[in-house]
Amino acid sequence: MVDTTQLHSELEASYTTARMMAIWRRFCQWLIGKPLDLLGVYLQAQGPDKDNYFEQLFGCDIFYGSEHNAFLIAEHNLDCPLIHTEESLRKFLRNAPYHLLVAQEDEDSSLLSQMKRIIGTDLSHEFPSVVAMAEQLHMSVRTLRRRLKDLDTTYQQFKDELRQEHACRWLNQPELKINAVSALLGFDEPSAFHRSFKKWTGMTPGEYRASRQPEALSQNQLSTSLGSAPTEGL
Repeated sequence: MVDTTQLHSELEASYTTARMMAIWRRFCQWLIGKPLDLLGVYLQAQGPDKDNYFEQLFGCDIFYGSEHNAFLIAEHNLDCPLIHTEESLRKFLRNAPYHLLVAQEDEDSSLLSQMKRIIGTDLSHEFPSVVAMAEQLHMSVRTLRRRLKDLDTTYQQFKDELRQEHACRWLNQPELKINAVSALLGFDEPSAFHRSFKKWTGMTPGEYRASRQPEALSQNQLSTSLGSAPTEGL
């Protein structure tokens, strides 16, 4: 006779383990600013009760009944430099809500969200062509262009807006030098990044970064004025 209580407990434990591993994967990706290329995931679990659940969670082959729970990652990932510092880590841990850490992968099925997932967070490499993107979306180039037109955008606009989105996010991290942000976005020359960013926002990267810290500047100015204020009547 099968102990259903024990079986249920084992299944829940396997899901918890897999989700915790997914959290660690996302954290490592945050540390290096690009996706981890998983070659396989080893799980002690005997298999999920939902078909392909773990395959969908990790996007790679799953080896069940393993001795240890472990990732098998591409060797080149080990050469990736950390783009964050102790200060940015403290800020991340302080500001990141817990529910974002344990949330499932983005389930938004909209066209633009699917395209963002295909490209990932590593923009240092060349974007896929519109033909390659259409193939990955399992549609014709004509259909992709039509659907983008329905959203009042084009593939080039999508690429520019994605670069701008990442540029603004990284420029809000003062520990990252502007030249480093340029490289993360795939620009060969920082001057090209400066021109593009000014075209997108009307500001240079340095001006944008300075504009995002008005409160800190105001506080410094206030402290300075209070420190230099006359003390008569006190």
